[in-house]
Amino acid sequence: MTSINTVLGPMDTSEMGFTLCHEHIITTSSDVRTTFPNMIDQLSTVKLAVRDLSKAHSKGLDTIMDPTTHDQGRDVVALIEVSEKSNVNIIICTGTWLDIPRFFWDADPDLVADLYTSEIENGIEGTGVKAGFIKVASDVGGITPQEEIVLRAAARTQKRTGVPILTHTCASERIGDQQIEILKDEGADMNLISIGHSSDTTNLDYLTGLLNNGAWLGMDRNPKDVPGTANDQQRVETIKSLIDDGWAHRIMIGHDWDSNIIPHRTEMRKQREANNPDAYSYIIRRFIPELKNLGASQDDINKITINNPRGFFEGIS
Repeated sequence: MTSINTVLGPMDTSEMGFTLCHEHIITTSSDVRTTFPNMIDQLSTVKLAVRDLSKAHSKGLDTIMDPTTHDQGRDVVALIEVSEKSNVNIIICTGTWLDIPRFFWDADPDLVADLYTSEIENGIEGTGVKAGFIKVASDVGGITPQEEIVLRAAARTQKRTGVPILTHTCASERIGDQQIEILKDEGADMNLISIGHSSDTTNLDYLTGLLNNGAWLGMDRNPKDVPGTANDQQRVETIKSLIDDGWAHRIMIGHDWDSNIIPHRTEMRKQREANNPDAYSYIIRRFIPELKNLGASQDDINKITINNPRGFFEGIS
């Protein structure tokens, strides 16, 4: 058993229960939350998150990993309220997404690692809440020099703290391969790496290559959210194929959902909710039943939703 940090304080991994590996509550950007607070309706966003997470909790959800970084407008105080009112454990991250601060562009990775390490060991923004994992991101076109600094900093932070890394990738361009190359160069523990958004592709050669390198797979965009990626049925079928190939013990799942109420994006919100009216309950209500219809066992489901997230934090291979 291992102690991990949640927004409500330390929790033993044995208490994680049914866990979704990639869910957001509020996402904006680093300066919008404090400088332009009217850009997002925070009260309505928190209310919606509490409502939808509470529904998911009533159906069996216990814990979410929220990979909202500082450059995505991470709001620790709001997450505390959401966790308290929904009874869902929330594990938050340090690290950096794609909006890398100019300050990092020519920084030594050790300097950035110092910042990440402080958020893990000392807490975030004076709240005392400590990060439980590290988030990094690379996307279309390959890893930029600035993103490489962040990746190397994350690896060094992992080596100092033993905290795992979750990545944002572009699966169609096999960006996970590039991330692993850099993380391995830094001597990171591959057993503490989850390559995210891997559900966007049906390329089993790519996915099994990541697994054979020792990483976990974050199959964490359900239902389909990005145009041109795998459809909903393909996402279920890909996981079933991986299970059939003996990889049930290295897969985690999530929605990559959020509860953002943004005044100038009202129509976009309506479209998202029309595509997924189940919000954080989609996997429980739709995805898992379909996975079972394809022949997955309850033991397979338990591995993906309970055992694997726990094992990810415990460093179990």
